[in-house]
Amino acid sequence: KCLKERGIIVPNDVSVICFDDTPETTGGIINLTTLAQNPNTMGRAAAENLLSLLHENGNHLCKKTIFPPALIVRDSVAPLGGK
Repeated sequence: KCLKERGIIVPNDVSVICFDDTPETTGGIINLTTLAQNPNTMGRAAAENLLSLLHENGNHLCKKTIFPPALIVRDSVAPLGGK
């Protein structure tokens, strides 16, 4: 909305990408491209790590886990090279 008020057209003038695919990313002035995470998978991994830590009486090292996001392309990103 702020960009539109300033005469900036999404995605012609600027592309917009948001993080965490929340309900607010769709149904507004424009459907926003987003990087989506899976909170259930992340929560499950955190709980399993915590349970391992508790089971080992604090002698368990927390493991590093990378959760690659999913790119959901919507209307707020112009194709490479412009429209």
